[in-house]
Parts: sequence; C-alpha cells; structure tokens
Amino acid sequence: MSDVNGASEPDSAAVTQEAVKNRQKAAKKHFLLYGLAGLIVVLDFLSKGWIVSTLELGETAWSKGIFSITRVHNTGAAFSLGSNATVAITIVSLIIATFVASALWRTDSWWWGIGLSLILGGAIGNLIDRFSNPPEPFSGYVVDFISVGSFPVFNVADSAVTIGVVVTVLCIIFGPPLRTRKGDN
Repeated sequence: MSDVNGASEPDSAAVTQEAVKNRQKAAKKHFLLYGLAGLIVVLDFLSKGWIVSTLELGETAWSKGIFSITRVHNTGAAFSLGSNATVAITIVSLIIATFVASALWRTDSWWWGIGLSLILGGAIGNLIDRFSNPPEPFSGYVVDFISVGSFPVFNVADSAVTIGVVVTVLCIIFGPPLRTRKGDN
C-alpha cells in the first residue's frame, strides 16, 4: 500500500511478527531475571538449612583469619538495627519486595534487571525466615552465619541485597534507564 505521496505503509503482518518477537524476547529476559531471584532464594534457604541442622546458636563451624561460619539469630534489620521492630521491618520488607518485583517486570535493561533480581531474591530469602522462625510469623528471626572480622554477621540473602543495591545505585547514577520502551506491560 502507498499513501498519497507514494510512500509505502508497513505491512501489518510484519508489524505483528515484530511485536511477537519483542514479546518473546521480553518473556525470555523476565524468565531469566526472575529465575536469578529464585536461585538466590534457593541458595539462601539451603545454606540456612545447613547451618541450622549443623550448628547450635553461637557455635562456629569454621574459622580462618578474619573469616568464620558462626550461627547467629538476627531479629532486626541490617547490622541488627531495629531488633525491637521486627514486625515493622517485615511489613516494610514486604512492601519493598512488591515494589522491586513490579519494577523488575517493567524493566528492559539487563543491568537494572540483575540489580533488582538480587534485591528481590534476598528480600524473599529473609522474609521466609521472618515468617517461619520463632516466635511467630512476621516477627521471626533471620539466620545469619557469615562472619568477616568485626563486620556484622550476614547471610546469602543479605549479600544478594547488598550487591543488588550497589548495581541499582550504579544504574541510577551512570546506567541505562529502567525502561526504554513504552507500553508492552
């Protein structure tokens, strides 16, 4: 088809094929990024399960220089801050995880996706502890076990969140936009 000036209009079948290819590409990216978040959850769950089945609270399994594997329970947030606000920390974590999952769905940037996937996986990993450990759901402790010098003890989920936040901050400062295409939500 041509318009009045003789320029041809795009073939609707070609436009449809291109849209299908774009959706398939986005679906593959989302699958991989949510899979990364899921991998973090699984690694965190398995490592904490191993620690709980192997060590008593406060017991050290391994120590070499400034590094050690020691089981501790954290009722607070990062660096054990807010130990008396466990329920509030859990609610805020749920809100943040929901926001991050939504942003992850909308992004078409690999860098944003990786950062958000790490944050989401780590948040879910620690939320599982908050819901499943004593004393009751929403106020359970988080199992931490990686000790490096005088730095507060942490776990796989904490590491993922920290790395994810660094990647996300770098994206905010230097990186690509969260979303380059409009529509296709």
